[in-house]
Amino acid sequence: MNCPKCGGFMHDGTNFCTNCGNYIVPTQVPVEYKPITPWGYVGYYILYQIPIVGFIIMLINAFGSNTNVHLKNLSRCYLLLYAIGVVLALAVLIIPVVIGMSSGSGTSFI
Repeated sequence: MNCPKCGGFMHDGTNFCTNCGNYIVPTQVPVEYKPITPWGYVGYYILYQIPIVGFIIMLINAFGSNTNVHLKNLSRCYLLLYAIGVVLALAVLIIPVVIGMSSGSGTSFI
């Protein structure tokens, strides 16, 4: 690696140039902010489709303290989609039954 200020050779892992003394800011990204690869997203989508195990792993990733920020956001998004799906399913399945029971038309099909 070369120094951006003077162009002198720098050994890997050093933060100071031996020629000019310029300090180089390390560009390492912390582990919790490293991006997830596209294949990583595909893997998590497949993993979350496993009925019970996937849901438990999703909860651990969404609310765990040692997980990647991008993975945490993906898991929380998936939980929101599950919640929306449950609400819509309840609306489609239960509301028509409740409306049918409350109408009380008095006709029987027996």
